[in-house]
Amino acid sequence: MRLNGEEIPYQLHRSRRRSLSIQIAHEGYLVLRAPFRMSQKDIDRLIASKAGWITKKLQYVREQHQQVQALPPSWPVLGRLLSLRSSDIKHFRQTADELAFPKKWSGEDLYEKLQSWNDARAREAFPNRFEQVFRHCCSIEARLERYDPEFRLRRMKRSWGNCRGERITLNTELYKYPPELINYVICHEICHLIHKDHGRGFYALQERLYPNWRQAREDLKQLSMQYARISHSSQPNVV
Repeated sequence: MRLNGEEIPYQLHRSRRRSLSIQIAHEGYLVLRAPFRMSQKDIDRLIASKAGWITKKLQYVREQHQQVQALPPSWPVLGRLLSLRSSDIKHFRQTADELAFPKKWSGEDLYEKLQSWNDARAREAFPNRFEQVFRHCCSIEARLERYDPEFRLRRMKRSWGNCRGERITLNTELYKYPPELINYVICHEICHLIHKDHGRGFYALQERLYPNWRQAREDLKQLSMQYARISHSSQPNVV
């Protein structure tokens, strides 16, 4: 079928209906449902009368399809890349190997919803993790026992965490990373309770609390470059 100078693919289904129905498939073609007795000439005439509407809808559907095609095939969750899949659901649904999302979400809208989902999961999981890591650090360094740090979470662009006085804040982006790297960042910020700068004392304490910190710092740097491409969001490069 030719419409406004463009060849448009279509499917024609006939039934005992009384009028012509026009639908735009997600793949960008027309689905026509016509009465048995309606001639091809009448179908063409009705299609031509709705050429403006059809052209506009086809353009919208194709743009949406291109946005979905541009989505990453996976999303990082605690260091694992879960396959992304659209489904007939209302909210995100995570399984061992995939993260399903509603079909109506696409493009930048989906990216923002993925980020919000990531933030929410971090807020559920990180307080308990922080408490466990802090207790472990106290068992190694007795001076930490006199501190009762306040713990906060927020999305940050420039750092994985910070320590202001006795308040430690972690970046919710860390929920994308392996648990051992999350623990490393927590230990790093805990060290700042005693040592406010990155002097010799700080690194000596970090060596005791997290002996493998050099490898963890490098792994965090390498993964941040990979995850920035996947999630369309800047990832910090400093701890």
